[in-house]
Parts: sequence; C-alpha cells; structure tokens
Amino acid sequence: VAEQLERLNGGQLAYRNAIEQLRNSGEYAVPVMIRYLTDPQKAEFHADIRRAMRDLGVDMLNPLWAALEMEDAQVLSSLLIVLGDLGYDASVPYLLEQVQTSQHDAVRRAAQQALDRLEHTGGDAASEFLELAEKFYYGQGPVVPHQRLGTATIWSWGGQHVGLVQTDVPPQIFNEIMAMRSAGNALQLGQGQDQAESLWLASN
Repeated sequence: VAEQLERLNGGQLAYRNAIEQLRNSGEYAVPVMIRYLTDPQKAEFHADIRRAMRDLGVDMLNPLWAALEMEDAQVLSSLLIVLGDLGYDASVPYLLEQVQTSQHDAVRRAAQQALDRLEHTGGDAASEFLELAEKFYYGQGPVVPHQRLGTATIWSWGGQHVGLVQTDVPPQIFNEIMAMRSAGNALQLGQGQDQAESLWLASN
C-alpha cells in the first residue's frame, strides 16, 4: 500500500495505476493512508492521498468514521472535507458531532463545510446517529462486508501512536455491531434516548 501511495504523485498515468491497485486493498489501505497524513515528513503525498480517498469511494467510509476520534485537528479537518466530498449522507451524524462537540474552530468549520457539501441543514447528531443505527439494523447501511473475503472489519481508533485498529468479525453480525456502535453514539450525545437504548439492546 505504501508503495502505491508514493506512486500517486508521479503523474496522471501513475496515479491511475496506483488507484487500481489501491482499489484492491479497499478499506485496508486507510490505516496506511492515515499514517502518511499524520506524518509531516510525508507532506508531499498528502494532497494526492486525500484525492485518492475521494476516488476510492464508499470503501473509505467505515475506517474514516473511526479515524475521526484522532486529536490532530489539522488532519481531522482534512478528513471531514473528504467525507463531505465522498457524498454519503451516512456521514452526517459524524459531521454534526464534530460541529456540536469539537473544541477546535478549524474542525467545526471543516465539518460544517462538509455538511454544506452534502446539502444537509438542521438536525442534531444524536437523532442522526439513531437513524443510522436503524439503517444498519435493517441491513440498509451504506457499508457492507466484502463477500470475497468471508469476513467483516470493525475499525477503532487506538490513539495517535497506534492509529486505526482492525478487528475482524463474522459478516453475519456486522450490521448488528455497526447498529450498536451508532446507537451507542446516540446515547452518549442525546438525552432521554429511549429508542437508542432499545435499538442497542436489540442489536446486542
């Protein structure tokens, strides 16, 4: 993956060839991408990596959502913009959470810019997380396991020095785990979220 990332800024033909290779890695390329983006010594590759994330599409969502727990405000802001450019409404609760809870002006501005890109107005993060949880619970989430791998991946943030952590789970329970995660986020953010509690328990 690192080799392909460093080919991205070698001209348009090299970029296209690298993207095709990265497409084979899908979401599993994201931890390496994040390591590059958080490394000032790799700054020459940053713009092309963000462009590649946009071009790789829906496979980027699941690990990028997990990476939003990072403390690096500059990189976090750039990831929020990428989520807006990807164009999936499922990112709305994550963006609203940053607007409503971040201590950094730049992060809040980037999250709002992404929401504007998605043409989303109003709402609160807790309600949007509950809606996302329901989509996963009923098998309508935008993120699905890769059938050819025979497994599914849950991503979490292990801290700035660890980065993204991969946990493989049976694909049959992927939607329930994602529903629990979204419902849990709704519970943490909202008040009196009885529906979120019920959905969390049902998913569990």
